[in-house]
Amino acid sequence: MSEGPDPKVVNEATKVANPNIGASETPKSSKTDVRLPSAQSLIPRTTISADLAGNVKDVEKLDPVRKAGMQLAMGVGSLIAIVSIMVVVHWMATAPWTGVPSNFSSMKADDAKAVVENLKSISDLAADRSIKIFDAVVSRALLPVFTAILGYIFGSRTASSERG
Repeated sequence: MSEGPDPKVVNEATKVANPNIGASETPKSSKTDVRLPSAQSLIPRTTISADLAGNVKDVEKLDPVRKAGMQLAMGVGSLIAIVSIMVVVHWMATAPWTGVPSNFSSMKADDAKAVVENLKSISDLAADRSIKIFDAVVSRALLPVFTAILGYIFGSRTASSERG
């Protein structure tokens, strides 16, 4: 059984950690001074990914600012999707789904025309209200914010790739 680390292995590790030490020199202290590389140097800047077709490409890791921007863009995009679904549900809840009245075929032409016009105007009002909600919330508020975030993310990525 060995009592400690092999001095030959420790000496080799010291040479790797400190290349200034020559082959015949040994460290002056009795302790082994092994310096490990920093965590930042161990994290790769790019990774390799492949799509379903087998095309391999390098993927750049995002820096913290771009990562926060991407998370913000995903949040705003999700909010746009949720609001859009809520507007569709609102439209479905307020739209008149009466269909054709049961006595429609026995109505006089003037009465049938009045019923059809009333149903059309009620349907148009419900659709207009939903369209106005969508326009006010999504088109005028969320979509410009979303495009500005995406413009920053992709603009800063392009600018950094042109520099480096």
